[in-house]
Order: sequence, then structure tokens, then C-alpha cells
Amino acid sequence: MDFGIFTMFSTREGSTQQQIFQEWFNLAQVAEDAGLDTLWLGESHFRPQRAVLASPLVGASAVAARTKRIRVGLAVQVLPLANPLRVAEEAAIVDHISEGRLIFGVGRSSFLESYEGYNVDYAESRALFLESLEIIQKAWLEDTFSYTGKYYDFHDVQLVPKPYQKPHPPIRVAVESRETFALAGRLGFPIFIRYQMDVPELQDLLGQYRDARLAAGFTGPNDVILQIAAYVADTVDRARARSPRRARCASGVWCRRLCIGPQTPRRSNGSNASPRSWCTRFAC
Repeated sequence: MDFGIFTMFSTREGSTQQQIFQEWFNLAQVAEDAGLDTLWLGESHFRPQRAVLASPLVGASAVAARTKRIRVGLAVQVLPLANPLRVAEEAAIVDHISEGRLIFGVGRSSFLESYEGYNVDYAESRALFLESLEIIQKAWLEDTFSYTGKYYDFHDVQLVPKPYQKPHPPIRVAVESRETFALAGRLGFPIFIRYQMDVPELQDLLGQYRDARLAAGFTGPNDVILQIAAYVADTVDRARARSPRRARCASGVWCRRLCIGPQTPRRSNGSNASPRSWCTRFAC
């Protein structure tokens, strides 16, 4: 089981940007001291009322330098918006700073403002993502490599440094669009999902992911991390009573195989489903 929290350094009404950074760095230390497994860092651009973490790798570097035990995950690095060689270099540096605690989460993001701000065509995002991910893996795995693709052309490049973890940090892919589940399965990567559709549909999509993995020759159970919203207070009653605007909000709780929180679904008879049975319904 992996239990952690996710944030893009969410803003709080009335706080300055300096205060927001300090609050989340303090909460990273709380997560470390509380024994959480992973702090997941997202990427947010051009939305000052939502979050301030424009670079999850820079944030991960700061968190890694402040902590000793907790894993530091990207959730996610938006690959179509950055040069893949630069991402590979910086991720390898963070892997060394953390002494092997980095988890390299990647995706395309569904926030169009980011693509518009960087003047990147969202229609090209899937192809850009796949090409970037291939380049990053080659840069990490090969001493010197060359690559010629639709978007990038590199010749005799030797990436320095190589990652601390061998062969490289674990890679995890975010899936949101329905067609991405089978694609991620064919690539064999573990995935992130958010609880944003009906359970039967999500079960079907996870089945497509499983079947695509098996057809591509990958074995073992699905490795799925689920994000659910949670509000944190001293007691359950206080957490439920607070509005999202006022609550101290971890933007999400990420968990593998065990899913808990005040939004636990109810059975048809009105009683709460147990956290473990809820997660089992998703075939995690």
C-alpha cells in the first residue's frame, strides 16, 4: 500500500504567494513526520487563484532537500510543454538530491490554459508526449544516444548526470481520457487515475488497461494509484463542516489499494462502504 498527498501548492484566500510556498514546505515536513509514503507534486500554469507550483521538479528538489524519508513524486510533469532533454537532466539531479526517492510521474494535462500560454498546440500533445517520453528513457539508459523524430532531433548526446536509481526512477503515467487507458497498458506503465467517472465505467477502463498490458506481454496485477479529495481538520466533524474555501486542503489524497476519506461512497442501503471495499471495486 502507498498512501500520500498531492498538491500543486494550492492557494488559500488571503495568503501571499510567499506564504503559500512556506505553508506547503511546512506541510511536506508534516507528511514526512507523520509517516506518509509519498508527496506528489503537480504542475500548474497561469492560474494564480488555483496554485503556484509551475515546476514540479523545482518543488521536488526543495522538498527532497528538506526531508530524509518520504518519496517525492511528480504528478505530473507535463511533457509536451518542456524540452525532454532538459527534463531528463533535471529529474536526474532531483533523483540524486533525494538519494533515490524520486518517482517520475508524467502526463499531458487537461488544462488548455497551459498549452495556450506556451503556444503549444494541444492537438499535438499526445504525439509530443510519446516522443518526449521515449527520448527521456533513451537519455537515461544509453551512454550516448541519437534520436530523430517529428518534433526533436538529437545527435550524439551524453546526458549528465545519469539518475541515482538504476536503471532510472520509476515511471508512472496519468490517464484521464478514455483511450489513454489501453495506450498506457500497451506501454506497460503503472498509472494514476482520478475518481471522476462512474464506478462501472472506470472498472471497464481498468479492464482495458489490464488486457492491453497482458496482450503486450506485461505480467502481474494492475498498478493503479487513485486520487480522491480530502479536507483535513482536527476531527472528522470539523473537516466535514468546513467549506472547501476555508479548509486546510491537501489537493488530493493518493493511495494504492486503500482508499479513505470523507467522500467514501455509500451502499444502496445508505451505510458507508468500507475504504478497502471501495478500492476493491476499482480493481486496484
